[in-house]
Amino acid sequence: MRPVPLFGIGNQAKSVNVSAQDRLNLYVEVNTDAEKHVITMYGTPGLSSFVDFGAFPSRGWYRLGNFNYIVNRDKLYRVANDGSFVVLGTLLTNAGRVDISDNGVQIIIVDGPNGYIYLVDPQVQTISTITRVTTTATLTTAAAHGLSTGMQITVSGASPAQYNGTFTVTVTGNNTLTYVMGSDPGSSASPVGTYAVASAFARITDPDFPGASTVTFLNQRFIITEPDSGKFWCSQLLDGSAFDGLDFATAEFAPDNLVRCMADAGQLYLFGTTTTEIWGDSGAADFPYAKVGGGAVEWGLDARWSLAKYMNSLAFLGRNRLGQVQVCLMAGAQVQPISNPQVEAQFSTYGDTSNATGFAYMVNGHPFYQINFPTVGKSWLYDGQSKCWSRLESSGGLHRIQGAVQLLGSIYGADYKNGKLYKIEPDVYTDDGQMIVREFTSRHLATGDFTHLPELWIEMESGVGLQAGQGSNPKIMMQISRDGGKTWGNELWRSLGEVGEYKKRAKWNRLGRFYDGVFKFRVTDPVKTTFVHAWGKVSR
Repeated sequence: MRPVPLFGIGNQAKSVNVSAQDRLNLYVEVNTDAEKHVITMYGTPGLSSFVDFGAFPSRGWYRLGNFNYIVNRDKLYRVANDGSFVVLGTLLTNAGRVDISDNGVQIIIVDGPNGYIYLVDPQVQTISTITRVTTTATLTTAAAHGLSTGMQITVSGASPAQYNGTFTVTVTGNNTLTYVMGSDPGSSASPVGTYAVASAFARITDPDFPGASTVTFLNQRFIITEPDSGKFWCSQLLDGSAFDGLDFATAEFAPDNLVRCMADAGQLYLFGTTTTEIWGDSGAADFPYAKVGGGAVEWGLDARWSLAKYMNSLAFLGRNRLGQVQVCLMAGAQVQPISNPQVEAQFSTYGDTSNATGFAYMVNGHPFYQINFPTVGKSWLYDGQSKCWSRLESSGGLHRIQGAVQLLGSIYGADYKNGKLYKIEPDVYTDDGQMIVREFTSRHLATGDFTHLPELWIEMESGVGLQAGQGSNPKIMMQISRDGGKTWGNELWRSLGEVGEYKKRAKWNRLGRFYDGVFKFRVTDPVKTTFVHAWGKVSR
């Protein structure tokens, strides 16, 4: 037996005669200090159910501190790592993606026409003074209160009693707010008591707020993109509810609308449909952002929700000046395509790609960027460790996860089809109980003459069978193409070994002769799947 070079990191080419390679729900690990072989293939993570918000898919997800924040339909939820959740507020819209950011004190959510503020950790506050004009009370605090107009507070311990109760506030300054009492108390409050936040969620009501399609945070201010325009705005310092009608600028290198803004490594990236501009903090007292350099990057963002922070850069589905769609990394002002011609040839057949979604996560030292194409029901996974692309599927179609967040060492993914939130786990071998098909198509085995293959052994981790049920005696299926990947023979099944059968070999004999052979291997049982190497007896 000698090694047979079936494993590779390529993808199916425009002609299978060039390359028929393909991986489904497998990722590649490149072993620099290989004991057996440079390339190993592992099964991609499975999904286990965590929280279910109902029939409709979630609209946005975000992590801050020890909680995940999920927008589903018109509700903002806070989710703990034990799966418990509470409703924090109600949005005015119930469909369409939202964007979320924070400044450590406030979470801001934008849905296009509206913006919303949630005060993350409201504390019982000391009041400096409460005065009144008839039934309108003006409350002053010693420290900035962080509240937004429309939130509610509960005042207690003040006298006269009319000052006490739960009220909706109107913010008039960083340290002042007003509320309306049921009757005139006749004098200022003494003692003034304290207040606690009763409702920490409110819509942004500042008349200068223009609506926002996306949001990010940089140097103490939120930055938003105005819908259907080239304008972006910044909030007041550390207050996402306050905007000034003069605090905006326009990305002007090209007359394209802004698609999304994102801060990264201290710079502000303004992605348009055909160009991207990079801005930084100028330190100016009024509008503090200025363009970095004199030009722009001539790459546009083809799909708003494909943009994600990935390793030390930004990953996104971009469109270059020639109109080609490619997956790219942007670090500084440098754009580097990471999709290869084989993958891009498949992208070109997908039609509308503007609704693609992308996100990043890391498993076992592998930084993954996943991109989904809902129009055609296709999903792809890029691995920054091996620089390799693989296909993903759930139940024969689009992979179920449309976005992911991390919390306390776990990775959580939101379903594109319903309101389920899953844990993404490398040691789970189903998608919430549904079968995961793991398959790879090999490199061409061709010697320039007819090849005789009396024996082939695929080395895998064996003895992985389950105690009972499907997977108790897991199988691997092999098919052979004797014409370079155009047609395939029947499936030939072999056992991977019941539990503890660690010496079991998946071996096929008397495979005949071929001029250009390609092999396809498939596992559908819910067991650990690891392809280590291929061995065989090969002769001419």
